[in-house]
Amino acid sequence: MESPSLRHLGTSPDSGWDVYFLGVQTPVALPSALSVPSEHFVCLLSWNAQRVPVETISAVAERLLGLGCVYICCRGRDCERVHDVIDEVLVGDGNANVAWLDVMTTWHDNEALEDNLDPGDSYKKEDLLK
Repeated sequence: MESPSLRHLGTSPDSGWDVYFLGVQTPVALPSALSVPSEHFVCLLSWNAQRVPVETISAVAERLLGLGCVYICCRGRDCERVHDVIDEVLVGDGNANVAWLDVMTTWHDNEALEDNLDPGDSYKKEDLLK
């Protein structure tokens, strides 16, 4: 099985940030390291998590946070639950890692993919599905 790789989609004209796409078929396919020019990143987590156990969602959250994710936007079926589980991972037992206090999460139920992307960006839904 081939390891997933990041695909550069372009640069946001508003923020100047580079935008990458990483598509994985299963949570275990999420890489343990990313090769991006920044220490931190934003993740649009588009996932049908209706039948996904809490332990799997927690593992994905921990992996993303460990890779440097500082903003996780959840979308797709059961995204509110995914968001809540990620927030529980962040809070943990009340002794949260200070670096994790700067992490933001949102959920976007019943929204089209295009509505979750920056309208000024040059990449489109078709770029994400290639």
